[in-house]
Amino acid sequence: MLKTIVFLMGLWPLLPGFPTQPATPDCDCPPIANLQKTGETSSSISFTWEGPDAATGYKVWYVRGQSASGYSYPSGTSWEFAGLPPGEYTFYFTAVCGGSESSFIGIEDIIEY
Repeated sequence: MLKTIVFLMGLWPLLPGFPTQPATPDCDCPPIANLQKTGETSSSISFTWEGPDAATGYKVWYVRGQSASGYSYPSGTSWEFAGLPPGEYTFYFTAVCGGSESSFIGIEDIIEY
């Protein structure tokens, strides 16, 4: 019985209509462009970028060491991360186009006193 099940499972990919390649994600959302730091203080940093025409919003977050912030969802093409303690950060940005997201862009920076 077990040999029969294993044999049939081995034939499963050969059956008509069975997809032989993994599905390609449907991502028609280009990434943001021209990401620039526009300001920095001892506890904040701000950025601006250009978004794709299809963008309905954006998702931004940061990572500091082993800790990640929650997501923020700005509707415009600028954002200020505030209340940051000094340290090394990587800030991430992605465009949201309806139900899909673009690939993210990350930028590293150091917040100093």
